[in-house]
Amino acid sequence: MSKKRGPQRGSRHARKSNMPKTLVTQPDDPFVRYIGLTRGQFAIIDSADYEKVQEINWSAYPMKGRFGWYAGCRFRVRSGKFINHGMHRFVLDISPGDPRKVDHKNGNGLDNRRINLRVATPKTNAWNRRKSSANVSGFKGVWCEARSGLYCSSITVHGETTYLGRRKTAVEAARLYDAAALYFFGEFAWINFPEERLSIVPGIPNKQRYTRKATLTYDREFGVSPALPHQLV
Repeated sequence: MSKKRGPQRGSRHARKSNMPKTLVTQPDDPFVRYIGLTRGQFAIIDSADYEKVQEINWSAYPMKGRFGWYAGCRFRVRSGKFINHGMHRFVLDISPGDPRKVDHKNGNGLDNRRINLRVATPKTNAWNRRKSSANVSGFKGVWCEARSGLYCSSITVHGETTYLGRRKTAVEAARLYDAAALYFFGEFAWINFPEERLSIVPGIPNKQRYTRKATLTYDREFGVSPALPHQLV
């Protein structure tokens, strides 16, 4: 069986979009170029990749279940079917059939500069996901407990949920999550305050998962019992 290949420069098999492309003005930085996409979006790439990238018909696609966009195209394979291929994979020459993932370090799916891309496994790629579009607290790993009005924080690692604690504000709870994310996920962690990454001490306040002991601890601190941790959105 022949191996799937990505779109080639000047390929006649790339499917054209009927949506208008965004007109872009190139930046003054000679090392950075912009690629106009559909839906009013544009992608950022290195100028060294501009020649091969700009010959492909790229479109903007919304990230599933999350805020943000990524750049991709549809092209025809030998079987006659059209498949999707991301610009981030095209830049790193990773074919559609390759099981490896390409992760955007800063979480911006339109920033396809090589310094922002890294090859990842499906698991490490998931660690760097932004908060879900269904999140109502405004911070990843944080939700508000209706009964007490306090903000709870927890993190899920390998299918196991670790309850991190509760705080009076969402910001304080978000910082609990950030420290735990760096502790478990390292450089692949998506944190709520990336500007504080270098000053955060990785760790978790209590290595135990939800237990009766934790309940008693938070009874003394806040006068109410913590809710059972549920699956975060």
